[in-house]
Amino acid sequence: MKHERPCHHCAGTGKEVDPVALGKQMRLLRTRAGLSLREMARRMEVSAPYLCDLELGRRGWPPARITAFKRGLDTPAQKV
Repeated sequence: MKHERPCHHCAGTGKEVDPVALGKQMRLLRTRAGLSLREMARRMEVSAPYLCDLELGRRGWPPARITAFKRGLDTPAQKV
């Protein structure tokens, strides 16, 4: 039997996700948490330009990146 995975664009909902709207929402969450783009990118283990592209809707948000973003919001700041 073939294992079917949900669509990575709609997560199985059947509705297209607007990458620009999702990016704006993610940026709002990040800024409300007081995190810079570079700090969030570091927490997500991606480059700052890549995160910028996600937030501007130039790239779609794969489920793994959404999970990494959520983890990044929950990660306590490192004390320097």
